[in-house]
Amino acid sequence: MDSRDWLTLKTIEEEHSLTRAAEKLFISQPSLTYRLQKMEKELDIVILNRSSEGVTFTYEGEHLLEYAKEMLRSLSQLRLDFIKMKEPITGELSLWSCTVYSKYKLAQLIKAFSDYYPEIKINLKTGSSTHLDTKKPFQHNLYIFRGETEWKGKKQIILKEPYGIVSASPFKLEMLEETPLIQYDYPSKKGGDPILSHWLSERPHPIVFKKVITVNSIEAAIELTSQGIGWCMVPHIHVERKSNLHFYPLKTLENFPVNLMTILLAPPSALEKAPVKAFWDFAMYYSNRF
Repeated sequence: MDSRDWLTLKTIEEEHSLTRAAEKLFISQPSLTYRLQKMEKELDIVILNRSSEGVTFTYEGEHLLEYAKEMLRSLSQLRLDFIKMKEPITGELSLWSCTVYSKYKLAQLIKAFSDYYPEIKINLKTGSSTHLDTKKPFQHNLYIFRGETEWKGKKQIILKEPYGIVSASPFKLEMLEETPLIQYDYPSKKGGDPILSHWLSERPHPIVFKKVITVNSIEAAIELTSQGIGWCMVPHIHVERKSNLHFYPLKTLENFPVNLMTILLAPPSALEKAPVKAFWDFAMYYSNRF
């Protein structure tokens, strides 16, 4: 087995589909199947359970997946270690980052990057992903964007977080209709939270809320929830440091997790600049460590 096999297993876990995994890996599905069969033959195990709803890992496959993820983390750390042994890179980097990632994660990333590249100056601007028009001329070398967007250049996922129900006390799905929903009113999206709306549309039986409290910020929704007034649905990043709240990750009807992606975007030709390429590679290695 090698790093391509480890990445194959990790991608299958993320996509829950051999077709989508093959597309993400830029290989054909027969090539992906052959790679899996080769691993199974080498280890004398069955890696995946296949059904009409997708693929899941067998008991042995789960064990192999954890090994693959650990090896990818070790490889990423090794690559970071090698960075320190190379000639220093100098220059400037213009970075735009969405507000949420800037609030919770960006400082750690920039601190780690600066430890490896102390001579690269970062010019940072933050803002809301909903206000960023990715079709306009590029003003920055790299963009950290929350969610999906059309993009002509390169992009890579640097954070995948679960979306879920938050409550102040233990919660069951049967309580959804009876307990007030505290809903963040997205100013740029009519009809409220699009992920909540999509999740509700997949339920086998319609859910009618007896009481909905609308607020204009996620922070307000979380604060009301913490007081036991109702429940809300938010990305995990907003509550990962709040030990007083209960978080229940959403699952699709096929039992797949509902995730929100944060992606790093590079305009065409941006990676030709050494400081930009350095941050791009570092972000990839850094995110794979966790």
